[in-house]
Amino acid sequence: MNIALLACKTLEDEIMYLYQKHNLSYPIIWIESGLHNTPKKLHKRIQKELDQISQTDILLLGFGQCGNSLNNILTGNYETILPRTDDCISLFFGSDAARNAYGQNHRAIYLTAGWMRGEQNILKEYAHAYKRFGAESAKDLMHMMYDHYQELVLLDTGIYSIDQLYEETADIEKITDLKRVVLPATLSYLEKLLLGPWKNEEFYHFKPNSTITIKHG
Repeated sequence: MNIALLACKTLEDEIMYLYQKHNLSYPIIWIESGLHNTPKKLHKRIQKELDQISQTDILLLGFGQCGNSLNNILTGNYETILPRTDDCISLFFGSDAARNAYGQNHRAIYLTAGWMRGEQNILKEYAHAYKRFGAESAKDLMHMMYDHYQELVLLDTGIYSIDQLYEETADIEKITDLKRVVLPATLSYLEKLLLGPWKNEEFYHFKPNSTITIKHG
């Protein structure tokens, strides 16, 4: 049985850790994380990759629904497995339910080392605004963009230095006035995705040559 993985590069640290832990060798196709800010572009990028996949029996998708970007994606001649989560953040919580339970009392933005390396993040947004509008206006813009939130939650997946991530996000705290909080995360959902079995209550199953039509939100 030939397996392949198509995954967001935001998850690269955690996926490669699990690959080494379990001695996995099936191919990975990475999708750049910055596309999440433009779901239509992400949709096109994913579709382009799926159209080129061959000699595969099962394709694993290392994504959540990500702004409905997978809606109406056409699969190829392989079974497709997708986590039943709204986005990648829920993967690190272990489920949408666990993430939503935390979110009931914490209006938070979530970060990992992978998000900080992404093509677009809060610091890069600020740098762009600073260049265009100057320091004062850039900070006002950041406050306006993130006024709804209270916390900057650093998800500790246990595979990188959380102290280093804490230092790297100090400037984000300054420009947004969001309080940094370290929260333990889990790799259990990702592990289930990579290893199986893929239980129906945790994963969507799409038959070969079908259409993904799930919507969240």
